[in-house]
Amino acid sequence: MGLIFWLFVVLVGGGWLIGKLLGGFLFPDKKDDKFTFVDKSVHYHEHKSINIIDDTTKKKIFELRESNKK
Repeated sequence: MGLIFWLFVVLVGGGWLIGKLLGGFLFPDKKDDKFTFVDKSVHYHEHKSINIIDDTTKKKIFELRESNKK
């Protein structure tokens, strides 16, 4: 049982290593993909809100605003 386990580990690990090396050789990484630059010069901020007020409440708000201005 132990021999089968170690044989499995060696074959799978060796296959992974060979595949990784072969893949790296056939498909090398591009230099553009190695670096990531974060541009913080643009700031975007948006406020979204929904107000649901009936007509009676809206009139009272405007009346209160007008009375506070006087």
